Amino acid sequence: MLAQKTGDMKDLDGKAIVSNLEAQIQILISAMNQYLDENTLLATSAQSEALEQSLQSQARQLADLMMALQLQKTMVSLELQSDIKAFLKHCPRKYRHCGWRTINIRFSGGSIVPLSIAYYARNCDQKKKGKGIYPALVLMGIHDRCTSGLVSEVSMTSAALCSLDEAREVLKGRGIKLNIKTIRNIVKRFSSRARLLQKHDDTVFKVDTETIKNRLVVVSVDGGRIRIRETKRGPKTKKGRSRFKTDWREPKLFIIYIVNDKGRQDKIFAPYIDGTMDGPDALFSMLAYYLKKINVSAADKLLFIADGALWIWDRIKALFSALRLDPSKCYELLDFYHAVEHLSSIANMKRQWTEKQRRAWVKKNRKRLKQGQSELVINVIKDICKGTQNKLLKRERAYFIKNRLRLSYLTAGELMMPIGSGAIESSIRRVVNLRLKGPCIFWNEDSANEMLMLRCYYKAGRWGMLNTWATLPVVL
Repeated sequence: MLAQKTGDMKDLDGKAIVSNLEAQIQILISAMNQYLDENTLLATSAQSEALEQSLQSQARQLADLMMALQLQKTMVSLELQSDIKAFLKHCPRKYRHCGWRTINIRFSGGSIVPLSIAYYARNCDQKKKGKGIYPALVLMGIHDRCTSGLVSEVSMTSAALCSLDEAREVLKGRGIKLNIKTIRNIVKRFSSRARLLQKHDDTVFKVDTETIKNRLVVVSVDGGRIRIRETKRGPKTKKGRSRFKTDWREPKLFIIYIVNDKGRQDKIFAPYIDGTMDGPDALFSMLAYYLKKINVSAADKLLFIADGALWIWDRIKALFSALRLDPSKCYELLDFYHAVEHLSSIANMKRQWTEKQRRAWVKKNRKRLKQGQSELVINVIKDICKGTQNKLLKRERAYFIKNRLRLSYLTAGELMMPIGSGAIESSIRRVVNLRLKGPCIFWNEDSANEMLMLRCYYKAGRWGMLNTWATLPVVL
């Protein structure tokens, strides 16, 4: 049954739809059986490709029709009607049954099939288009008149590829023909539902609490750069468009992972990666929520490792205090490779040194840091900066002095802890730089937040969690 235009669509009886669907399924099955009966041999690669595409297309259509048939049967089941009554009791507004309506539903194989669905509305909204709801669709995880499988595939494809244009072309190759606006709306609402229900679902996080127990948990935080589009005040362009500015903003991310007995990231635990455009306080609030959910207090040790950004370290004590963690189990570490970069900056500012002397000085003090001689390194830096008026040298000296308690690389090595923040650096590149950042790429802030979440969960290998949240019953 092909989709009908909304304006021409008549409300069909559910039994008639079931009969039509069953008839179409039988026709497709008969058509596919003919390939077996004919037993035609393939002569060329072109014939092989054409047959494969034809079979795949019919298989997708058959799967969609079978799914539509099961949905239509479910819509009239007594069990679902009972669930609808329970759902409506928890709605903030009072809705009443206003009959059955035929609406088009998109399926993951690309088909659009009309189904008969019970429609509910308030008394004052019965004549207003779009004011009512279809509780049956909400309970079945069908939002935006798309099945949950289709919504998940569209959202994941949009997060995985570099643009919505690419996502549209890939989906088109799978038989799913959607325009950019529809894809954008599906992705936006998928992310919004997932974020809304994330804090109200405890079942998903319970899986990981035993994995955390008596393990070394590592947390790392960093920021990237993307351009946010903001409308400018003033006259519009000759074409009637609003003028805008595209300032650089910093999306902030964190990663949570566990380390095995060799000091490497344990692959049995998929990391948690998430981020926000709402600033450092929002990020640390989000981080505290995740650490509570995975019961980080059960971990043997917690290592927080990052670069020297003050917005990070100024909030660490408050984070540990809010989580009520044992101070003896908590470790802070400055990323070793950032520390070495700052050593190189100091050496490069010594103009009287030769290039060989600079390399030797950096190598010597790098070795001292690894051997636990951080105080000696700081004293050497103080001697170099003694009497200097160079503000850059003074800044480098202050960098090491402020982080002197976070230079315990020897202890970290003995405890098989990582000494670098490569995990979060890699996350910034994969999540932000390869998807949200690029020439002539501008984002609205809310869209950036939504894509940031999708990309984080996709790259962390936790898409199933997002899909669970996004298909829970909720009316936006």
